[in-house]
Amino acid sequence: MANNNRLKDCKVTGVPRPCGIDPLAVLNEREQIVANRIALRMHLLSNLPPNLPEETKLQAKIELRALKALNLQRQLRSEVNFSISFIVYPKCRTSTYVI
Repeated sequence: MANNNRLKDCKVTGVPRPCGIDPLAVLNEREQIVANRIALRMHLLSNLPPNLPEETKLQAKIELRALKALNLQRQLRSEVNFSISFIVYPKCRTSTYVI
């Protein structure tokens, strides 16, 4: 009886088993969505109407400069982490850790 139940569980079907979710594809898709949102926000902030109050214009300029500095911050953070990995793990010189 137990052998018969095992055969029922192992039936061969024509439907292929799903491959699952690729974590790198999900990460790349998320990064692309964030990059698109940042680009859209930068476009909106750089094309503001001229009749806004000065305080709003100043806030928009600050936000625009912060968004422009994001890539530099990411690059700097990556370089610092890479340098720290050499200090903490000196035998692992081939490490290519990037955020």
